[in-house]
Formats: sequence, C-alpha cells, structure tokens
Amino acid sequence: MRTVGVIASRSAHAEDRRINVTPLIDVVMVLIVFFLIVGKLASDQRSEVDLPPADARPLQSDPSTLIVNIPADRSIVLQSEVLTPTLFASRLREAVGRTPDLRVQIRADRSLAYGDIAPIVRACRDLGVSRIRLAAEGSP
Repeated sequence: MRTVGVIASRSAHAEDRRINVTPLIDVVMVLIVFFLIVGKLASDQRSEVDLPPADARPLQSDPSTLIVNIPADRSIVLQSEVLTPTLFASRLREAVGRTPDLRVQIRADRSLAYGDIAPIVRACRDLGVSRIRLAAEGSP
C-alpha cells in the first residue's frame, strides 16, 4: 500500500506544475486591441502635405534628363504625348538603352498622392534608373 501513496502524491505534484496560460492569452488580446485602436487613430490623423517651395535655381535642360508630367487626372505625359503605363515602360526602356545614365524628373500635380506616382518610380527603379527627381514649386 505504501507504493500507492507515493504514486498518488507524485500525480498531485504533476498537476501543480502545469502552466496556466489564460492570463497570458488575456494580456495578448488586450495588446492586440490596443494596437488596433492606436493604428486606426494614427491613420485618421494623417493630413495632406503640400510640397515645400524650392530655393534652388532651375535646372538647365539636359539631354540625359527625361521629364515626366503627371497632371491631376493621373495620366502620364511624356513630351506632350499621353501614354499608358505599359507604353511608358517601353519608352523608358528605349531611353535607358540610348542613355545609360538617364535621369528622370517627375512633375506631378500637387493634389496627387504619392501612391499615384509610385508606379512611375517603380518602373524607373525596375529599369535601373537611379536618379529620380520629384519636382517642387520654385520660389518667385
């Protein structure tokens, strides 16, 4: 009988050694809710940012600079020709082939978000153009 008592006492101690994860789960859930609320509040407080005025002198026309205009209607204008994104990519590929150290200057309307010009920047990066300028408003 003595053996049975030892087995019973060992199983009682084994139950005491289990880790209770309920408080851990509660803390994790509170943190998740906290970060969801803070993230929502942070995204709601974003504001529009106007481009700062530039005090630098205007750039001289350079044959190795490709100027891309993006008006408020989000069209891509290259040398007064409206292009689709795929046609722009092919024209950019041709320009990079002619001028390996090509510079691209993007002149976008102030009302556009960066996401509207991101495909142009991505196309330039994919084709190896490392010099990309975003135009700002010049001082009077």
